Amino acid sequence: MKIPALFKNNDLLASAPKKEFSSEAGSSASHFFEWSDHAAIEVVFHAKKDSTLECVFLQNLDAKAELPARVQLIADRGATIRCTIIHQGASKSQISFDSRCAEEGASIQIQALANSRLNQKHAFIANAVHPVPHTHSDLKVWCVANDEAQTIFNGTVTIEKGAHHTQAFQKNKNLILSEKATIDSIPQLFIFNDDVKCAHGSSTSTLDPDQYIYLQSRGIGLADAEAMITRGFIENAIHWIENEATSARVHAVLGLNQEEAL
Repeated sequence: MKIPALFKNNDLLASAPKKEFSSEAGSSASHFFEWSDHAAIEVVFHAKKDSTLECVFLQNLDAKAELPARVQLIADRGATIRCTIIHQGASKSQISFDSRCAEEGASIQIQALANSRLNQKHAFIANAVHPVPHTHSDLKVWCVANDEAQTIFNGTVTIEKGAHHTQAFQKNKNLILSEKATIDSIPQLFIFNDDVKCAHGSSTSTLDPDQYIYLQSRGIGLADAEAMITRGFIENAIHWIENEATSARVHAVLGLNQEEAL
């Protein structure tokens, strides 16, 4: 099967600089990385034994940028990663994120958002790997496409042989705001065990007319109603960010009022 992608040449990332962030064993840490330079980048978030790591990766390039990035997530024994990945700027941007529950008891939770408009092209290429038993991953991706924008979600979960009692989930929700916008969604599971719990799904919709009617009946104009519904959809992907400074920055970049969201 042909897999949609914006950048198919891995050489673009071969010489990219690497940024590494981690949480020490048994600790709790929070890291925020905003990709704003005109250069490909690779970022590694590593949660060490029995630690908890909250990490946020924000793509906020200007309108001329056309670049890929890679995010690696590694969770050791008993560690938990809670990661938020956001597409906002650039004309053409692809974020590949590879998550690996490296040791037993590891858990990786990811929420990702592509907020695309005009002629923007945004792609998420996700790969979750479970090589050992008793691990957990949960990926939720929200994509908004307006005007003539294009978004791509290609996500795979691989449960390797011997990785018993694994739980892995993947969900992609898409909102199309224009007849000229396009969204491609390909969730996939590769399971080499019987004793696992896995699920994946994808849904694509336009704005619900009933929501319009409900809001307009309360004196809210059509444009404001659309904006409110879209803000609510976007908020699903970012509401769980616990670090206050990071949450404030993300809301500001996305043009959201954090007080209204609360």
